[in-house]
Amino acid sequence: MSIDLSWAQEQIAAARVPIPVGKAVVELLTHWGPLTFQTDTQRDQALELFAKLAINEAVIESTDDEFVPVRVGFMLSVGDTVRVRSDAFSGDAGRSANGRVGRVVGKRTGDIVVNSTDGKKPTLSSVHFKPDQLEKKVN
Repeated sequence: MSIDLSWAQEQIAAARVPIPVGKAVVELLTHWGPLTFQTDTQRDQALELFAKLAINEAVIESTDDEFVPVRVGFMLSVGDTVRVRSDAFSGDAGRSANGRVGRVVGKRTGDIVVNSTDGKKPTLSSVHFKPDQLEKKVN
């Protein structure tokens, strides 16, 4: 796919995008332009995946398991299966914790204490999470 960078730069200028942001987008477009996809669906999937990974949001594997957001006051019990929200943390913490699955092993002063059960490294052992950073498995 060919991208007209001069048109993109005009769009960025017309929208009064801050210069550092505009430069970053143009740089990304120079790498995007040479890529080819067999379908628009593949292109859209690549964009969605890139957008998530660029901000350290976990890509959650599709399963039949259903998870619902945990809220303060939500009934969680020791032994419940939980997953860290895909966007719970940013940076290094996001890369190591987002999307991880584990078991509730305790509750301490409003925190939910979790041990990972997903077999990924690093193992999460007695890690404290705020309720709104978690999702509970319901099936």
